[in-house]
Amino acid sequence: PLGKTPQTSGADRVAMLRAAVGNEFDVSTWELDQKKISYTIDTLDYVESTWGGPVGLLLGVDAFLEFPYWKDPSTILKRVKILVFGRPGQNLAQVDELIKQPLFEDADIVIIRDQSLNISSTQLKIFAYLGQDIDTFTTPAVARYIKDKKLYTRQETLNIQREEPVALHGLTADEFALVKKHLGREPNATELGMFAVLWSEHCSYKNSKLLLKRNMYMLRLRTG
Repeated sequence: PLGKTPQTSGADRVAMLRAAVGNEFDVSTWELDQKKISYTIDTLDYVESTWGGPVGLLLGVDAFLEFPYWKDPSTILKRVKILVFGRPGQNLAQVDELIKQPLFEDADIVIIRDQSLNISSTQLKIFAYLGQDIDTFTTPAVARYIKDKKLYTRQETLNIQREEPVALHGLTADEFALVKKHLGREPNATELGMFAVLWSEHCSYKNSKLLLKRNMYMLRLRTG
């Protein structure tokens, strides 16, 4: 991501990827092997020359909103299909506005709505830092690797001041404002993580309960 420093080594990130995908996918270390700044356009050149096409690029909302600032974005758009996904409850209005720009006029973009999990990587990191169970956030193999390697246990894990709380923790702007109102101040990292988890899909089902209610209503209509 633009301007963000990884909190784990390249070797650890590759190991976690391989643990996550098993034998289902190949994990390329090409970007890490370059020993220099990595740009998506360069990776695209490598992928197409090695495996051919077509190529799909799967991006979260936060990454996609930064896309115009990537190196040579217009060339990337001509060569890939982009799939944009967000967490449940995340406002996609910014994405809808962004793709109206001339840059995206002929782009092949699919916005995946209401089909993703309300899982935040920052919530996982906070749980790991606090020594809490992280099995619900990732695969058992990755959770075991994180625990064995004691990843995300340094204080930097909780340095969230430079990031948007809504984007990192899955809270809406209204929910974050409510937290600040009740506390009378900005929440610290631990408090923010606790609120995010308490209001997450794992505990309150704030997103799926709406879908269940709608589906039950449709079922009653169909069955009379």
